[in-house]
Amino acid sequence: MTISSKTLPIGKVSGRYLDFAYDCDHGWCKYLVATKAPDDHHLFNFDLELVLTSKKVTKVHLLVLDNYGDEHMPDEIREEILSTTMFKETLGILRESGEIVRVSFMEEKVLHVGCPEGAPGGVTKLTCLAFNRFEPGLVVPPAYRERLDELKSQKRPYYLTFPEKLLFNFATRWASYNDLLRNVVVDLDFHGRRLQVWADSYREVGGWQYH
Repeated sequence: MTISSKTLPIGKVSGRYLDFAYDCDHGWCKYLVATKAPDDHHLFNFDLELVLTSKKVTKVHLLVLDNYGDEHMPDEIREEILSTTMFKETLGILRESGEIVRVSFMEEKVLHVGCPEGAPGGVTKLTCLAFNRFEPGLVVPPAYRERLDELKSQKRPYYLTFPEKLLFNFATRWASYNDLLRNVVVDLDFHGRRLQVWADSYREVGGWQYH
């Protein structure tokens, strides 16, 4: 039984053993993780195999991305539309479906009750993660799902932004925070090309070419 939990900043998770993962959009469905997060000497881009054990074993593969470089969105806007501040969460991609999810971490204190045979009770600290989808959903197109490993070697694998026209409309008060929320753009840095994904579409962006 969990008796308390607290949110962990991303920087506090490095090197920790991850016990469980929760899918917030599906009734906080609980997965076994049993993987160690990268330490401070490595990029925070890593794969997790999430195992749901019921009548049959179901596995989900989640790529967690380093949030270093996600500094384009000011906290004043981030708090209004995402209810969090910079570096309190990061992004991940569910490999099977291509869904981009928001990933946060927490430390849970779990109570263990003693038994008559003499085994003592106590409290164990567990490090867990929770993920939930954007609304409306953001999905990496099939052709790029085969290239997700490229993100693992990127120092700044992604950042969050908005369409330029929407930003102008927001600045002139023709658009609201709700408009921003519905049009968040995830900009992913693949080798030699950026992929921008938003609610109903995506586009590829190449690098500058000088002549």
